[in-house]
Amino acid sequence: MIWPYLSDRLAQPIPTSELAHLSVHRVTLSKVGMQELLANQSVDSIKLLFDLLSIEPQGMSDHLCPVRLVSGQCLVLVLQEHAQDDQTHATVQLLKTHRLPLFEPPIVVVTPSYLGALNRQLRHPNLRQTDALQHTSQARHVLFAILDDLVKWGLNHNASDMHLNVNPSKKISSVRFTVTGLYVRPLEFQDMTAQVMLELLGVIWMSVQGGNGAVFDPHREQQGRLTRVIAGQTILLRWASIATDSGPSVCLRLLGNKALSDLPTLELLGYFKDQTQALRRSRLSDGGAVVFAGLVGSGKSTTLAALLRELPADRKLITLEDPVEYVIENALQCSVAGSLDEENHTTFDRKLKAIKRSAVQDLLIGEIRDQAGGRAFADLLLSGVNVYTTVHAASALQILNRLASNFIGVPRSVLAMPGMLKLLVYQALLPKLCAGCRLNSKEWLAQPLHQCALGFSQDRASATKWLLKWCEKQHIGMHDVRFRNQAGCTKCLSQQGLFGAGYAGRTVVSEIIEPLRFNGFAQAIEAESMTQLISLIYGDTQVMQVNQRVRQRGLQKVVMGEIDPREIDRRFGEGIDD
Repeated sequence: MIWPYLSDRLAQPIPTSELAHLSVHRVTLSKVGMQELLANQSVDSIKLLFDLLSIEPQGMSDHLCPVRLVSGQCLVLVLQEHAQDDQTHATVQLLKTHRLPLFEPPIVVVTPSYLGALNRQLRHPNLRQTDALQHTSQARHVLFAILDDLVKWGLNHNASDMHLNVNPSKKISSVRFTVTGLYVRPLEFQDMTAQVMLELLGVIWMSVQGGNGAVFDPHREQQGRLTRVIAGQTILLRWASIATDSGPSVCLRLLGNKALSDLPTLELLGYFKDQTQALRRSRLSDGGAVVFAGLVGSGKSTTLAALLRELPADRKLITLEDPVEYVIENALQCSVAGSLDEENHTTFDRKLKAIKRSAVQDLLIGEIRDQAGGRAFADLLLSGVNVYTTVHAASALQILNRLASNFIGVPRSVLAMPGMLKLLVYQALLPKLCAGCRLNSKEWLAQPLHQCALGFSQDRASATKWLLKWCEKQHIGMHDVRFRNQAGCTKCLSQQGLFGAGYAGRTVVSEIIEPLRFNGFAQAIEAESMTQLISLIYGDTQVMQVNQRVRQRGLQKVVMGEIDPREIDRRFGEGIDD
């Protein structure tokens, strides 16, 4: 747009690099406002002033925008880290030079998503074709800058997943992260509009590899992966979208292509000594499967990588992953896209046939989720390969039913063969209490309000009654129980951020079943008798220690002061049958 009093002005755009050399009186421009000052301003009514000031937006609009409000007042909107840059103050100086009325303060800090919404104006339909291409490229840059800001926030707060939930019927859409297992909504991204988020997802999808579909389709389930390099670190983002009644929801798993040197040992992950011994025993014999189960984000891939890095260098190890998470020395690692296209199932089958002929000794299959994976699993077991893999199941024992289900279809006769199943592992990740600020029972009860496992507030009397009953039922002394300090301390706040206050990361809680330790295990599988299997596994006192249920293992960590007792009930129920 050309303002009337500038219609005859033929000025060349000022390169972004020259803005910093303009004379700036910084003393008069030091006051900076926050986005709340614009609460009554519609983003669509704010006008960009790049053309008016003859400033080239490329390389600038992703962090700084000169704008004009409906009132006619002008100011510079900027990201927090650029609020006191010379470029920012030079832009304010340009507004003064053009004798434009200034907003007070003339610099206002806004969020990346707010700038993204403003930059939609750079793609005006009446632009000349060459300008349109330039502005489209700039808009893509702005949207990727927003993506990188989202990823940075996730990395800084140790988030495992990023969730972009679009509701086109509402102006604002939801940006959430999974932090220490909690589904949280950061304040920094609460103003992202549905339109900006849809455009963001469309641009992201253009960089997705192994995806099903050429473009992002809000009405279709899609999968794929992409890579971003942020601050020198390569970040893998695994895309999984679903089409809901209210709009598309995209979950982006944050994965670093990490070296094994950054990986903790099995003990540091949270496994007990008897469990690590069972895990390491499973690698000794040739043939058979080690199968992990757990929710998405429960750390199964991390545990498998920690286990496989201990394999001798004279064994041939191949991995099929979606995507490769940990770089394992001496392993031949293959990324296999887990899209929904049938063509990728064919590719997977071909890859497995080639692997069988490559004299492999140990094979990691990232996940078995369908009949193609089930056929490969059975075939590999019968060929004598050591197989390490994961499935989605609710417990270690339920792995058997999952593998034999119609969804995967491994014959029970194969599962019942001696040595076919070496280890069944169910794993969960629970928030680990910060040792520096965790509260004992007396300190926790001294608080005016208390949250129960379901998140409801309780008064002191109700909390005391619950704690006494809980400790009595679990045969745990009140003096052994520790609780989360929601205020946190300097240590946990610096490491985990506000949403991780009171925590020191997460710890593994798991249950393990070794089929070879039980006489009659194969017969119970073929008979499809879950009752017989439960009696066989949990009724044998001689092997009960290693085969304790996951809830019992969690209670052991409560006594150790590592887990809040409410987390046990929240994840595993009240344990009526324990």
